[in-house]
Amino acid sequence: MDTNKPVTIREILGELTATEGIVGSALVGLDGILVADNFVVDANLEKITALMSSVYNTLEKVFGELKQGAVGQAWFETDRHNFLLQPTPVGLIVAVANHDAPVGLIRLAVRRARSQLDKI
Repeated sequence: MDTNKPVTIREILGELTATEGIVGSALVGLDGILVADNFVVDANLEKITALMSSVYNTLEKVFGELKQGAVGQAWFETDRHNFLLQPTPVGLIVAVANHDAPVGLIRLAVRRARSQLDKI
């Protein structure tokens, strides 16, 4: 991405979704409201983002009660896809990936997206 031109949330998510194995990404408010998305597969985005926000808020509560500090990235594997959650100052990045996706590459791409969102 050209660092001299203004970057939009959609462009950041587009670059994230272009990462090998990712089938979609979204930025969602901690209240579950979808801010922006870039999915290359059909998905019920309202349901996914609302539930992922709820999951993240629950993780924050649990680890807060355990005095473990704030939750960084959270990775979940299901029968169908893998999900990565990453908090940002403007919301929660949700990345959905195939099972054979390279986890390390995806984690780095999400961190890069978070860094770019921090500059907006």
